[in-house]
This record gives sequence, C-alpha cells and structure tokens, in this order.
Amino acid sequence: MKLFRSAVSAALALLVLSAGKATAQEDARVLPRGYVALRVGGEFAAFDSRLTSEGTVGLGAPFAAPFAAPFFPPLTPARDSLARFFAATAEAGETFALTEADLFPGVLAVDLGADFRSVPISVEVGVLRRLTLRATVPIVRTGTELIALQLAGGAVGVNLARDSLANRLARIDPSLAGIGRTPYVPLAGSRAGDELQRRYTRATGDPTPLPLPTRGLGPVQLDELLVASELSPLGIRSSAGAYRLGDAEIAAKAQLLGGTTEELSPYTTGTRLAVEGTLRLPTATGTEPDSVAKLVTDQGHAGVSGALFADVPLGSRFWVNANARVGVLFGRDVERLTWNPVEPWTGLGDTVTVRRDPGARLAASVAPTLRLTDQLALSARYGFATVGETRYDTEPDPGSAVLAFVGLESTEAQTLQTLGVGLTYSTMSAYLERRTNIPLEVWLTYDTAVAGTGGAPDVGVVRVAGRIFLPAWGGR
Repeated sequence: MKLFRSAVSAALALLVLSAGKATAQEDARVLPRGYVALRVGGEFAAFDSRLTSEGTVGLGAPFAAPFAAPFFPPLTPARDSLARFFAATAEAGETFALTEADLFPGVLAVDLGADFRSVPISVEVGVLRRLTLRATVPIVRTGTELIALQLAGGAVGVNLARDSLANRLARIDPSLAGIGRTPYVPLAGSRAGDELQRRYTRATGDPTPLPLPTRGLGPVQLDELLVASELSPLGIRSSAGAYRLGDAEIAAKAQLLGGTTEELSPYTTGTRLAVEGTLRLPTATGTEPDSVAKLVTDQGHAGVSGALFADVPLGSRFWVNANARVGVLFGRDVERLTWNPVEPWTGLGDTVTVRRDPGARLAASVAPTLRLTDQLALSARYGFATVGETRYDTEPDPGSAVLAFVGLESTEAQTLQTLGVGLTYSTMSAYLERRTNIPLEVWLTYDTAVAGTGGAPDVGVVRVAGRIFLPAWGGR
C-alpha cells in the first residue's frame, strides 16, 4: 500500500511539473463499452493586457508612436502665433524660445480589448472496456475592440474658446486678439501654457486662468491633422470577427488504472489514471489578419498532443483531479501584411508569404474537489502553462523603413499561471441507481491569470459545458 501511495504521489508531482494544455473538467474516466456521450460547451476568454517579467502592459502597447509637430503643417500657425505673442510681450532682455516639445501632439495611446470564443462539439464513444474515442469540432470567433485612441503626453490641444481667449489677449494689445483664435493652442499647465498665463497676468494684473484646453488631441483631431497633412488616417479599428470552423481533433483515451463499469459517476471513489493521444486537423476556415489590430491565433495548424489524467480520492467526499498535456503544432505557410510601427499612418504594406512555426506547449492543472450533495461538487483550480517561441522563417524586408507583421501577437516564449473555481452538476449517481432516466452532467468554471511572462495574455476565461450519456448498444 505504501508503494502504491508513493507511485500515486510521484504521478501527481509529474502532472504538476510537466504541464500541458488542460481543458475544463477533464478527468481520468472513460466510457463503458457501448456508451456514447455528446458534449457541447462554450469557452469565453477576454483580455486587454499582457503579462511580462517587468509587469503588465496594455494590449495596444505595440502601437505607441510619437507624433512630432513638424509632421503636421496645420500646427504651424499655432507655433507662429505663439512666437509672435512672446516677442510682443517680452520685457527688456527677456526671451522665451519655443521648442518642438511646446507643440508636441503626443504619443499614440491605444486601449484595446480582445476576446476569443469557442464552441466545441464533441462525440465520445466507448469502443472497448478501457478505451474511448472522441471527435471534436469547434466553432470559433476572435475579435478586438478599440476602447480608446488618443494622444498621450501632448502639449497642445484644440482651442474650444476662441472668442473668449481672443478677448482676453486683446486686453494686453488689440493686435494680439487674432492669436487667441488659432485652432490649436498650448494646454493649460504646459510649459508654453504657463508662460502664456504669466505674461497675461503680468500685463493685465488679472490672475483669472486663461481658457486654455486641458485635454490633448483626440482621435478625430488626429485624423483631421493626418488628412490635412496628406497622410493616411490611422487604420487601427475594432475587428469583430465572424464565427467559423476551427481545427478539429480526434483523440483516443485509455484508462490504465481504476474501474470502468460504474465509473460514469465522477463521485465514485477509487484512484483512476488514464492517458490520451490527440491528433489536431487543420480544418479552420477564414482568412489571415488583414488589419493592424486583429488577433493572430494558432488556428489552421495541424498538431499532436499527449495527456495524462489522474483522479485521487482523499475521502468519501473529497478528491483531486489532475492532468497534464504536452503538444506540438506543425509549421505552415501563412500570408501576412506588413506595416510601419514608427510611422503607423503609412498604411498597410504588401502581403508576404512566410512559414510560421508555433512553439511547443506544456500545461498542467490540479483541482481539489468537494462533493456538496449527490448532484453538486465544488472545486478550486490551479493551472500552469508554458508555450515556446513562435518563429517565422523570415522577417519583413525593411528597405528604407522599419516594418513589422500586422496583428496582435507575442512571439516570445511564454508562461502563465491561473487560479479558478468550478461547479459541477451530475445525475450520474442517480442514473446508475435507476432514480432518473437522464444521465448528464453540467459544469461551469472560471479561471483568471495571476502571473505570467513573455507577453502571455492577462486573461479571464469562463467555460460552460454539458454532456449527456447514451447506452448505444449492449443495454443499460
């Protein structure tokens, strides 16, 4: 018995340390021979930032680009008007030299949110006493939402009080009134704005704040400046994808330890161990990203994976589910568009065909579970995952500009740790005792990222699924 417990402990340690992609509510059960199970679920993941070793960064961080005033001729009148004002109000020996920072439009700040939705539909068949085959076809959707787009850290804004500012400056000298009607003026609190206020107060004795803008340029004004400067408006937009077919999977699961005849019930005591092999088929439909802000996923890649499952009882109402999975996705040719992150207004470049090789992935999870009633069980969940570096066989040809592939993607090696909770409802015990004719189970889980590196998504995931069992042959 001690040797057996040591072997179980070693297996659990291997599960936690090995890591593999773990789906919601996987355990070591297999179907009895002659049973068929239909499973339909939904997975909803959302995130707006990524996890790195230095901390959390926004999903839109790759789009940060400074916009210098010389790019925008419409800002020239503001610069000339300010220079004339400071020259006209200067006292003997006083100078105030304008710099590019005094009319700096700002750094592009993009606030994005992303979500991934999957509706896997699975059919499982108990072909042998300890062997179950499963086929899964998922329907998937990816989308990004542009929450906010603005220029941060700028020193200039839209003049929303032209008449009022003109009248105030006219108190110094009527010839200065026109300066107050320029479309763009310094922000209140900026270096030029503070000097403008100081000169006005000194000349008039009026300490009332000038009606200068307090907010920088917004997306509308930025697009107007780009168009007026004969540059392209920014192509960063929301991208609501359509539901489409994902990559199908065929799996075989063999139970190595534990009973099977009455193991439809997840609450039956007794240690169970099982292994699974999965073949992923590149059946995904749809096109590659054609805009800057679309998610880049692993859809369309064939692959293989292996998994190990363990269910260990620690009492009549308490047990632990653990699993680990290792997987490899095969490389494939993809079409990618290019863009210039330094000058994002240049638009998208040409389409190039490159080979994409996703990194190997390992993940594991452990879920202590408490049986509350004959039907309900509550679990806590811990998960760990790691994904290798994603490689492309070539980089965009830079030529005279810095180019990158479009789409939201972190190609670095990543790690991710998650915590979560789960609730399971099952009629299996009642079905086996002939107290119901409806053999089904339903589960709901929620997992959230707590730590990660390499740009792993700071994600929250809700999973809900149901499975119904049918004795197809051999009777009940």
